[in-house]
Amino acid sequence: MDFFNEDGHISQYGFEKIIKGTASELERLEFSEHIDFCEKCFNKYLEEVEKNELIPYKSVKQEVIAKTVGKKKKIQVDRYFRFAVAASFTMVLWFSGAFNASWAQRDVYNQDVFDRKSEKIMKISDDFFSDVNKFLDFDNLKGEIINGKK
Repeated sequence: MDFFNEDGHISQYGFEKIIKGTASELERLEFSEHIDFCEKCFNKYLEEVEKNELIPYKSVKQEVIAKTVGKKKKIQVDRYFRFAVAASFTMVLWFSGAFNASWAQRDVYNQDVFDRKSEKIMKISDDFFSDVNKFLDFDNLKGEIINGKK
C-alpha cells in the first residue's frame, strides 16, 4: 500500500500508519511537510484523530474526580484529627495546672533571688560610699594625720 494516493494526497493507509505510530521516520517527515501546505489533508487528519481518540475524556475525568474526592476526605480527616489531639493535649495540660504552677514557682524563686542580690548590692554600695566619704572628708583626715592617728 502506498502512503500517498495518485492525486498526491495522503492515503487512508498513510493516515492509519501516522495515527497508530507505525510510520517510518521518512514517512513522518513527508507527512508533516505535506500537511503544512495541504489544507484538505490537514482537515482529514484532524477528522481521523477525532475518530481514533485514544483515551475517552469522560472516563479519565471521572476517575480523577473519584481519586481527588477520596484524597480530599482523607486530608480533612487527618487535619481535624490532628487538631483534636492537639486541643485535647492542651486542655489536659491547662486544667492540670502545668502552665500556672511553673510560672508561679519561677516568679517566687526569681523574687527571692532578686531580694538576696539586692541586699548584697545595697550593703556593698553602702560600704563603698562610706569609705569614699571618709576619704573625701579632708578636715578629719588632716586632723588624724596631725594628731598622729594614722
